[in-house]
Amino acid sequence: MPCAAPWGYLARRVGGDLAGSFTAARWGGLLNATAIGLFLLATIASAALARRTRSARTAAPARLQPAGVGR
Repeated sequence: MPCAAPWGYLARRVGGDLAGSFTAARWGGLLNATAIGLFLLATIASAALARRTRSARTAAPARLQPAGVGR
């Protein structure tokens, strides 16, 4: 769906242009811009989540010391 939506909106915009319907072309452009914005937001969120997950996995575990050591 996320891949198909911008193509559908582009078709609506071009179809509106060819039909001379300013309203259809405008809505197609608006929906296309919204789809691109949501794609960028999802990409940024995915990258941030991957970075956080990777740093949590690579963090060194706390060293356990025997009782009484280091006091």
